[in-house]
Amino acid sequence: MKKYENIKSVILAVLVVASAILTWNIWTYQPDYETINNHYLYEVEISENRDASSLIKPVKIIFHKEGAHYGTVNERDIDTMMKELMKWKFYDFRNVSRYFNQKELQRLVNGNGRVDIEYSAQVPLKMYQNVLHFEDKKLPNGTFDHIILNDMNTAGSEATVYFVSVHNKAVYKTTIASSQLKEWKKIYLTKVNDKKEYSAYKFKTGTVYLPKEKTTMIRYKYIPDFIETEKFKDALFSDPHFVKKNVNSEGEEYTDGSSLMRVNYTNNMMFYVNPAQEAELGHISDLNDLMGKSIQFVNEHGGWTDKYRYFDSDLKESKIVYRLFVNGYPVFNENGMAEIQQYWGKEKIYKYERPYFTLNISLPSETVEITLPSAQEALDFLSKQPDFNPDLLEDMEIGYQLIRSPKTPKILILEPAWYYKYGESWFPLTNKNSGGGNQSGLE
Repeated sequence: MKKYENIKSVILAVLVVASAILTWNIWTYQPDYETINNHYLYEVEISENRDASSLIKPVKIIFHKEGAHYGTVNERDIDTMMKELMKWKFYDFRNVSRYFNQKELQRLVNGNGRVDIEYSAQVPLKMYQNVLHFEDKKLPNGTFDHIILNDMNTAGSEATVYFVSVHNKAVYKTTIASSQLKEWKKIYLTKVNDKKEYSAYKFKTGTVYLPKEKTTMIRYKYIPDFIETEKFKDALFSDPHFVKKNVNSEGEEYTDGSSLMRVNYTNNMMFYVNPAQEAELGHISDLNDLMGKSIQFVNEHGGWTDKYRYFDSDLKESKIVYRLFVNGYPVFNENGMAEIQQYWGKEKIYKYERPYFTLNISLPSETVEITLPSAQEALDFLSKQPDFNPDLLEDMEIGYQLIRSPKTPKILILEPAWYYKYGESWFPLTNKNSGGGNQSGLE
């Protein structure tokens, strides 16, 4: 009997140990996939990851010299100049906005001897700590749209560089060693007369510099390379296994019951929306926060296809836009085929719109030279249009219009054109009945 009781005790002890081991395994079990904030993480690499320096670039550099203005939008020139600035050490960063009224602000940006490095939209100072070398660890929570160098200010041991927001009427002053600016001058400013001459125009948003003479550009044709839409599904949904797919003649729909992704075959666009975040729109009040989230979000699925750059933002809508650039010129399309747009809730993405193709194969045999009119000719033409109100004209630039080939819809064309920003939207300046042909540029 005693032997029987001992056996029962051993069996009971084994069961207790086995139960403890099983409980421990349940508590500590982790599935094969990782979870972040209860979202399944699938490794998706559509194209490339990019950092702030490759996404936040100047769109134009203007040299003000002896009453004339010379400029460049050439991507290679601008990249070379910015690489030099990345070697500089900026220190003693101060907000000096109170010392500049509107007239003095314009003189600072456009005065003789100035070099104006211009951006298409407001850039957070804190974000640019990842691009330039600031010795001040804490920068103001402000933005800029111009970096101003004074090419005459190299007599002493120090030189001044200004970060200016013309839009917000803010001026930030910082210091560099004058030897750095002297070297920059020697390399670049001695070649200033090799650049195009620009003319100054007064628009609603301030002074805009545009090419004084006609501009000759290349019309390109591309065969696009399409990205598998399933990759976007795997990247955007919490758990792709629970996503249902529906295909029709116009495109595809993916949904997990809460979020939706649509694929449009006609314009080759992808649209994703998370309705639960709509009520949180506008809750991001810091542009640095918005920009950081937007870059990280696309990096998480390697979504930087082609040469996209930061182009615009709107904190009221928590919106940020990255636009395709080719040879330093912005690309436009009325259906959004040249943009990556994001709208953010407080923590998560609300809406994500973008093309699902890349400009893969250029057709060299199909390239044609196009001559666009001067800025003055383009403005004269625009002013004659019915119902045109010059008070609503905000900006004007040369760019490319992305269109489909009328003969072969599978081929995409980059057509050189003047673009103007009117009432917060961009429009091509065209005149199909002008009879000007390739020489007019207003087709």
